[in-house]
Amino acid sequence: MVVGAAIFFKTVLVLALANLSSRILLGEVQRLFAYARYFREIAHAKIAHAKRKTWFAFGACAAATTLFFAHAKL
Repeated sequence: MVVGAAIFFKTVLVLALANLSSRILLGEVQRLFAYARYFREIAHAKIAHAKRKTWFAFGACAAATTLFFAHAKL
């Protein structure tokens, strides 16, 4: 009877620890995914900023070229 109770409590303790460790592991995995989403958002923002700068430079170059040729025709 005492041996059976000891085995039961050991089993319950092992299962509780396994549940706790799986929850901790799940929390770590969720945190890693949160970091991945955060860095992906930063990367997308940097790419969008670079695209805006590129289009701005392209527009400035086109305007300068237009002004140059308009001035040359005068």
